[in-house]
Amino acid sequence: MYFAGYLFTGNLILFLILYVLLLYPMLRSPLCRHRMKFGLFRLTWARYYAGYHLDFHELLFPNMLPK
Repeated sequence: MYFAGYLFTGNLILFLILYVLLLYPMLRSPLCRHRMKFGLFRLTWARYYAGYHLDFHELLFPNMLPK
Protein backbone atom coordinates (compact mmCIF):
# COMPACT_ATOMS: atom_id res chain seq x y z
CA MET A 1 0.00 0.00 0.00
CA TYR A 2 2.80 2.38 0.88
CA PHE A 3 4.58 1.42 -2.33
CA ALA A 4 1.48 2.24 -4.39
CA GLY A 5 1.23 5.65 -2.72
CA TYR A 6 4.89 6.26 -3.47
CA LEU A 7 4.34 5.35 -7.12
CA PHE A 8 1.35 7.67 -7.31
CA THR A 9 3.35 10.52 -5.78
CA GLY A 10 6.16 9.92 -8.24
CA ASN A 11 3.75 9.93 -11.17
CA LEU A 12 2.15 13.12 -9.91
CA ILE A 13 5.52 14.85 -9.61
CA LEU A 14 6.49 13.63 -13.08
CA PHE A 15 3.22 14.93 -14.47
CA LEU A 16 3.74 18.33 -12.86
CA ILE A 17 7.27 18.53 -14.29
CA LEU A 18 5.98 17.60 -17.75
CA TYR A 19 3.21 20.16 -17.41
CA VAL A 20 5.66 22.92 -16.54
CA LEU A 21 8.10 21.95 -19.29
CA LEU A 22 5.66 21.26 -22.13
CA LEU A 23 2.23 22.73 -21.50
CA TYR A 24 3.04 25.96 -19.69
CA PRO A 25 5.04 27.55 -22.55
CA MET A 26 2.29 26.47 -24.93
CA LEU A 27 -0.33 28.14 -22.74
CA ARG A 28 1.78 31.29 -22.57
CA SER A 29 2.15 31.53 -26.34
CA PRO A 30 0.03 34.18 -28.10
CA LEU A 31 -1.56 31.69 -30.50
CA CYS A 32 -2.86 29.57 -27.66
CA ARG A 33 -4.07 32.66 -25.82
CA HIS A 34 -5.97 33.66 -28.92
CA ARG A 35 -7.36 30.14 -29.21
CA MET A 36 -8.48 30.11 -25.60
CA LYS A 37 -10.09 33.50 -26.01
CA PHE A 38 -11.93 32.94 -29.28
CA GLY A 39 -11.44 29.29 -29.98
CA LEU A 40 -12.72 25.80 -29.61
CA PHE A 41 -12.61 25.47 -25.82
CA ARG A 42 -14.69 28.54 -25.13
CA LEU A 43 -17.03 27.76 -28.00
CA THR A 44 -17.58 24.27 -26.63
CA TRP A 45 -18.53 25.61 -23.18
CA ALA A 46 -20.74 28.28 -24.69
CA ARG A 47 -22.58 25.67 -26.73
CA TYR A 48 -22.82 23.42 -23.68
CA TYR A 49 -24.50 26.13 -21.66
CA ALA A 50 -26.72 26.97 -24.63
CA GLY A 51 -27.96 23.37 -24.58
CA TYR A 52 -26.15 21.89 -27.56
CA HIS A 53 -24.11 19.44 -25.51
CA LEU A 54 -25.54 16.34 -27.22
CA ASP A 55 -23.35 16.62 -30.33
CA PHE A 56 -20.92 13.89 -29.36
CA HIS A 57 -23.77 11.61 -28.34
CA GLU A 58 -25.47 12.44 -31.64
CA LEU A 59 -22.40 11.34 -33.54
CA LEU A 60 -22.20 8.08 -31.62
CA PHE A 61 -25.90 7.19 -31.53
CA PRO A 62 -27.69 9.26 -34.18
CA ASN A 63 -30.95 7.30 -34.02
CA MET A 64 -31.41 7.29 -30.25
CA LEU A 65 -32.11 10.98 -29.81
CA PRO A 66 -35.55 12.54 -30.27
CA LYS A 67 -36.01 14.35 -33.53
